[in-house]
Amino acid sequence: MTREVAGLRTKPVIRAVGVAFISLALLVFVADRGFSQNPMIGPKAGLNVTWLVGDDVESFWDLGEKRTGVAIGAFIIYKFNGYFALQPEAYYSQWGSKGGDETAGQSLRIHYVEAPILAKFFFRNRSYLTPYVVFGPAPFFRVGCNVERHEGASTQEGGCDDWVAETPLGNAPIELKNLTINVVVGVGFDLEVWGGAFGLDARYSVGLTTIDNSDFGTDMKNRGVQFLLGYAFAWEI
Repeated sequence: MTREVAGLRTKPVIRAVGVAFISLALLVFVADRGFSQNPMIGPKAGLNVTWLVGDDVESFWDLGEKRTGVAIGAFIIYKFNGYFALQPEAYYSQWGSKGGDETAGQSLRIHYVEAPILAKFFFRNRSYLTPYVVFGPAPFFRVGCNVERHEGASTQEGGCDDWVAETPLGNAPIELKNLTINVVVGVGFDLEVWGGAFGLDARYSVGLTTIDNSDFGTDMKNRGVQFLLGYAFAWEI
């Protein structure tokens, strides 16, 4: 059984951190050869509030309610001028949904590595506080999935491969795609301090295609709101 620490499954987290680190290293390598100005780099972490949408979410899986998760990783900012930048990111991120009631229900947790590639537009002013908007695609690479089911005082937990649900079309396991794409739009601000900048933003993330990979072809798309805090500092290459 996978060991858990503070609510996080360690195997998906370790796998996700490894993929995120390799992705970030490749971005730094590209920056060294493709940009004349040094980029800014830094850590980023925050909270996800996520749910599933689609025609079959509630009727087929009973998973239409919101749940929370964490996001943690890093990002790079390539500034072209004072008004526009490109911001690739890579981080471990928890998504999913839940359904049911106090007597019986289930909770789906999907572990992803998110790799957004965002256009960042600044609204320059003469203060240390700079508002911005971000927009762009976000590939989601699935690295783990688990389900928790409860009925009365009894609780069962396991991987998504172990879960078979009784649906109107018969018994159906959860089979999820390894890669899905979201579109992200958000607003935030940078606060210049200590030679770098704190960035706080709120984002709305919308899945473009179903996450289901089964023969049933059910319509289930990721959707969520993210609140992220990061700190960017100059990367001397």
